[in-house]
Amino acid sequence: MSKKSLILVFSVLLLLCYCGKKGNPVPKGLLSPMLIKDLRGEIRGGLAFLSFTPPEGMEAFRVFRRCGTCGAEFEHLKDVFLSQRGVYTVSSGRIYFYDEGLLPGFVYAYKVVPVRGRFEGPPSNTFSFLFEEPPAPPEELSARFEDGRIRLHWKGKEGVLYNVYRLDRGYPISPLNVEPLIVPLFVDRDVARGRSYTYEVRGVRRGQIDVEGKGRRIVAEPVDTIPPAMPRGVRLEETTEGISLTWSKNEEEDLLGYNVYRVEGPVKRLLNGEPLREERFLDREPPDLRYFSYFVTAIDLSGNESEPSREVIVVREE
Repeated sequence: MSKKSLILVFSVLLLLCYCGKKGNPVPKGLLSPMLIKDLRGEIRGGLAFLSFTPPEGMEAFRVFRRCGTCGAEFEHLKDVFLSQRGVYTVSSGRIYFYDEGLLPGFVYAYKVVPVRGRFEGPPSNTFSFLFEEPPAPPEELSARFEDGRIRLHWKGKEGVLYNVYRLDRGYPISPLNVEPLIVPLFVDRDVARGRSYTYEVRGVRRGQIDVEGKGRRIVAEPVDTIPPAMPRGVRLEETTEGISLTWSKNEEEDLLGYNVYRVEGPVKRLLNGEPLREERFLDREPPDLRYFSYFVTAIDLSGNESEPSREVIVVREE
């Protein structure tokens, strides 16, 4: 082969290498690590709530949407840069974002393209769903604090389940309940006195995917007004040191302690300065009277005091 022929073949090979669609050159090995395979979604609060596991080194992602019922092609919906706070959420290694303004009865499909610098990765898997009319917010939502817990209740509706969210930790990714609730009742045990909590209850309807509607909110503050049960099993014994009192233990989780009272005719006297932590008390200076009695009350951390226990009476011989 002549020198001219070699030059001609080499030129043709160069042309073949550079023919095709124009675009940024993609370094070898870049596309595979930037592949998104787990795009999925659900309806939360009346919005399409989508998530995926981000590839390592991804700086942004492009969201494309198609209205399948409309017969349209995928259209660019928005770009999200990871440097922009507030437009996405990260939880358990997944990126969450939402889409709004969906119409009931339409099928929507989404795919995501990861971006790193000037380079775009391949499109993700396609996630699609039929958007159905979400349930309305629940009615007659109420909150009550009792025994160290906040108890939420609302009016249930046939065919609707419920999710309960707490909004004091930023936008909630998951509800407090593990599974949608059948009964219109939820008890939150992870609360502290002196703080207020905002809850949102949303209706859920089962389908191809769970369809969760907009919620109703309520603010609850742990102010306990319910007293403990009165102490039971109060017994007394006269000893050489004084009058010994014992009683059965109360089971309230927010129990602070007990008060012991001595009754001398019309006078009722509190014998302990601070609430007692143990179920016993020794009156070292009983009165020099023929008749007197004792009763015990329980007191909780909010200062609520129980009804008096049964009185135990001391009767001395003349």
